[in-house]
Parts: sequence; C-alpha cells; structure tokens
Amino acid sequence: MLIKEETKRAGLITQLHTDAESIILLSNIEALMKFDTAASFVKKHQSRNASSIRKAQLAASDMLLHELLPQATLERQGGRPMLLNAALKVSISHTGNHISMILGKETVAVDMEPIDRSVERIASKFVKASDMAIALEALPSNPALLVWCIKECLFKYACTEGVDFKDHLHLLQHSKPGCVDCEITHPQCNAYLRVRFTLFNQLLIAYIG
Repeated sequence: MLIKEETKRAGLITQLHTDAESIILLSNIEALMKFDTAASFVKKHQSRNASSIRKAQLAASDMLLHELLPQATLERQGGRPMLLNAALKVSISHTGNHISMILGKETVAVDMEPIDRSVERIASKFVKASDMAIALEALPSNPALLVWCIKECLFKYACTEGVDFKDHLHLLQHSKPGCVDCEITHPQCNAYLRVRFTLFNQLLIAYIG
C-alpha cells in the first residue's frame, strides 16, 4: 500500500511511503537540474565516459537523494547504487524524463515505465505463459509491461550475474490487488518475494520494499 505524502520543492518531488516503511521519491529530471544546488552534482559526473542523457540521470539521482538525505552520498559499485553515510538500501529507475528512487532498511528495488509502453515485440524473451496469465489478472490493460517491471525488480534484488529473466524469475500468483507473489530461482539467489505495483501519473511503478 502506498500513502501519498506532501510534495516538496513546489510540487516537483513526490514522496510516497510503503507499508514496509520504505520511501519512494518521484520527480522530473529536467526540473531537478534547475535546482540551485544541482550544479555540483552535474560537475561530479562531467568526466564520466557516458552519454549526456546518462550523466543527467546520474546527477538527478544525486540531487533527489540530497533533497531527502543531505548527509548521504550515492555511490555505484558494478552499476549498483549504494549509500554512504546512511544505513539504508537504495534502488533507482529512470524512464524518459522521469526518475524514481526507493530507500529502505532492507534490500529494495524499483522499476518504472509509462503505462502505455508496448513491450510485446520483445515479450518472448522474458515472459512465459504462466507469467502472462498472472499479469493479465493483475493488470489487464498492459500485462506484458507488468511482467517486465516486476522482473526488473527481481533482477535488481538478485544482484548477481547470469540471471535469465525467463528461466530464473517467476510470477507465482496475483495474491491481492497491487501485489504479485514471485520467486527467484538462480543458483546464487533463491527467494520468495512480494512485488507491489501502482499507477501514478500515467506511470507503472513496481517495487520491492
């Protein structure tokens, strides 16, 4: 269950609380880059061998974290975001000009996509018939996209090499509205998890935590 909190910075950052006491932050990358404190975060990533879009995403992630936890520092090890100076776990998702971040005491994961995005063309690479049946019950308007977002969360949670979306990540049941019970069956990570999802401003947001 998500509880919408008051927005910050004139409505540019939305803060949501989960029933597991994690916090989800949602914002707009272009808007974040206009904050007067953004320049230092942009400079931090200028020397990276990355596209301008990726640099903006990295700077926006730093900026978003700073708004909630000014004392914390966001670092990345093997592409996985980690926090310094804060006893919290973090996960980040970008799509277009949107950014989401989840912070929690235990391992967390978040994925976000426009609700009208079509992934049918690549669905055969990550969706099994059993996955689709469960997702169709949970989100009839775009079940393949729900499978994608859920499995992205499971992939981030597993945080190990060689994860196959079709063979190692499984949807088990639509347990209740906004919840899908899942399983990871990778040699290095075996877990039963509940992935929650919600629709917010034409975005599908799936999360663990």
